[in-house]
Amino acid sequence: DQSLKIGATHTTNEGYYIATGAGSDMGVPNPNAATSRIVTTRDTYTLDHRYNPQSDWIDLKTNVYYNDRNYKNKSNATDVTSQNYGGKIKNDFSFQTGNLNHLFSVGMDYDIEDGITKTSSGDITNTSKTLGAFAQGSSNYKIATLKYGVRFDDYSIEYGPRHEVTGSEFSPNVGLDIEVFEGLSAFTNYSESIKIGSIIPVQWLSNTNTTTTFNGSLNGDLEPETSRQIEGGLRNKKSGLFADNDRASAGISIFKTTISNLISKSPAGGGTVNDIYNDDVDVISKGYELKTTYDLNPYRTSLGFIHADVENENGVAILSRRVAGSVGDTLIWNTTWVLNPQIELGYTLNAVGGLDDEIV
Repeated sequence: DQSLKIGATHTTNEGYYIATGAGSDMGVPNPNAATSRIVTTRDTYTLDHRYNPQSDWIDLKTNVYYNDRNYKNKSNATDVTSQNYGGKIKNDFSFQTGNLNHLFSVGMDYDIEDGITKTSSGDITNTSKTLGAFAQGSSNYKIATLKYGVRFDDYSIEYGPRHEVTGSEFSPNVGLDIEVFEGLSAFTNYSESIKIGSIIPVQWLSNTNTTTTFNGSLNGDLEPETSRQIEGGLRNKKSGLFADNDRASAGISIFKTTISNLISKSPAGGGTVNDIYNDDVDVISKGYELKTTYDLNPYRTSLGFIHADVENENGVAILSRRVAGSVGDTLIWNTTWVLNPQIELGYTLNAVGGLDDEIV
């Protein structure tokens, strides 16, 4: 009834890169720009426990983790570390009331991050803490499935030596799936979420001081970034399309995500942080996705296409990776061949088109 998984990973990446004001966040770099010797490391430790007895009421998952990420620019003696640890516990259970079938997930998670920047006068640490609780459910009646849930976040974030942002937020979600006729279903979903930690890079936070303002005032406050996502589409599944034992599916979905209260700083780039503020211009990502799969044992193949436009509410393309990370049209083809229960061969192709917008 139980399983336990323990994991440890170490990764090192070292080389010469274009950094600081000429780095990749500033658009296409000048190939003649000076490079810096940069070393990044990451150590991750995880422990996962699952308890799933023969009961509709208990399917318990527990996870704890620790991440240590370090960035060293040996050309200018920059040393920045992020130590992040936390855990999550969740239980899934199901039951029936009359003709309704219900499936629920309830749980909590906790996350702490210490951002540490080494300076000549000592270490500068900024800490963020988030405690979350969530409940997610779905109720099915014949051709209709209603999905609903809510998440609660209580947060405490340090932005420099003088300012700490605390608060709590509720984030709801709701969705509906309807089987139009056998094999074809229509769906729509709406969800909200927040983020306030891990937005401004740790090294930049070390440049805040007692004169840094928040939304233009020494006594100002920050609102968390919020996102609202709405999506809808159609899915079609069919068996016996070309052979008695094959399965095929196809779907189309459209989506729109709106990010408000984007947390930014001025001036841009490194150096002393004069102001940290909520941007009053929304960021909008919208587009569509097409996907089809075909499964005929022992073969399976899928093809997907994604188109997304990432702009602010004034129609200006977002090209900074720290904000949204625009990408071109993306085609993904995946195919697998199961030789036997122990061996599976596969190939995945990712093709990404160029951006039409000028990168500046």
